[in-house]
Amino acid sequence: MKYTLTLTESQARTISRAVEFYSRSFLGQLDLWHVSVDGQTLGYKERGAVECLLKNMMNLSRGESFGIYSDKIPDEARVAWDIRKVIDYRLWMDGDRAFRGVNSYPPDQSGKEPLAKIKKEDDK
Repeated sequence: MKYTLTLTESQARTISRAVEFYSRSFLGQLDLWHVSVDGQTLGYKERGAVECLLKNMMNLSRGESFGIYSDKIPDEARVAWDIRKVIDYRLWMDGDRAFRGVNSYPPDQSGKEPLAKIKKEDDK
């Protein structure tokens, strides 16, 4: 079964950030865990405590993380990563030149699901 989702550019950016956060969490790349529940930025000590706790739960040392192809992460993390890369590449193609080196290459599939497809409404 396939679905079509129509997004604004802002919504696409939001989804890209959300799936990046989700995917990197499984990898143990917890540097994005810097905002508390109420939206306030955590201080250095608080971020370190959160990172230490989460890394300990994942059996990772400080500064250590899993790779996207690690057998220690679920495939859903790879699927989320692939969605992010597809969205970011499309945004780059449409003129967002931020992170040119990273986003200017077509995404590679890392999960078991085929890569998502994204197009602008005016694309034929």
